[in-house]
Amino acid sequence: MSEKPKFIIIIKGAGIAGLWTALFALRAGAEAEIYDPQPEERANACSYISGGMLAPYCEREASDETIFAYGIESLDLWKMFFPELVTMSGALILSAPKDYNRLHAFAEQTQGYEKVNGARIAELEPDLAGRFTAGLYYPNEGFLEPRKALPAITEAVRKAGGIFHFETYFDPELHKDHVNTYIVDCTGLGAKRERNDLRGVRGEIITVRCEEVCLSRPVRLLHPRHPIYVIPRPDRRFTVGATSIENENASPFVTVRSAGELLTRLFDLHSGFAEAEILEMTAGLRPAQFNHLPIIEKRKAEKNNEYAINGLYRHGWMIAPALAKKLIIQINENLIV
Repeated sequence: MSEKPKFIIIIKGAGIAGLWTALFALRAGAEAEIYDPQPEERANACSYISGGMLAPYCEREASDETIFAYGIESLDLWKMFFPELVTMSGALILSAPKDYNRLHAFAEQTQGYEKVNGARIAELEPDLAGRFTAGLYYPNEGFLEPRKALPAITEAVRKAGGIFHFETYFDPELHKDHVNTYIVDCTGLGAKRERNDLRGVRGEIITVRCEEVCLSRPVRLLHPRHPIYVIPRPDRRFTVGATSIENENASPFVTVRSAGELLTRLFDLHSGFAEAEILEMTAGLRPAQFNHLPIIEKRKAEKNNEYAINGLYRHGWMIAPALAKKLIIQINENLIV
């Protein structure tokens, strides 16, 4: 019976897709090396500037069945590998009475929800009591804090034997003579020069601290033009997002227009946020295809040892585990001799 030889996985990019690819490569018996030109904190990475919602049911409203399936599988993987990072408190979708038609449309395009009235909303989120009379509760949604999760997963990869090369670009000459070496490109928009199917979609988030409001789970407020999500963090911090702008401006600074839209909707959710302290405003570019579907592929024939995961759009944290698992299974199967 043939055996699978020892193999090496070179991963370009230490964002969430690259980290999960490294984890599954190591579990498959490979050696894994991860290269990233950024410092280890990755403060400018798309994975760092993110809400971290694991919300396949809610995201079904604006994405197709493929994203939903990856999201459901990934949620199970998150709970299996990193239960300490994930909070499974569900998600609450609300709207003002004048926007109830949007609430109904949201429900029609999703599943796994409970219709809730004012009393149930107050039970779920006491600080929202009396402010909303109808909503949708998705009990099987989760979330995490990306800025804590990135170092935790990095450490898990290290403990499993992964080798990191931060502030370093991958040099293909170093491994050109190695057999059974596979390269996986997880560089997001860093790969744009090689592909014409990628574009950047700008996303902006704001972090506030507010002693006046307490939330237990992510809350989305629907709006005709500027829907928002609000994610609770420790120490009465809240992540507020996110814009989705067809603009490849890579500036980390949030525009006045976006700040106004996000903060106005935050005040609409609860007037107590008027006294919140703004701790941070930042922006980043998400890699996306025009159909908003992820890329998971083997590269051209002349590069038969190269693969790619890309185009995760705003779903990176939600779908990366399933994509990485699928890719490593594909590579592993190719090693049968």
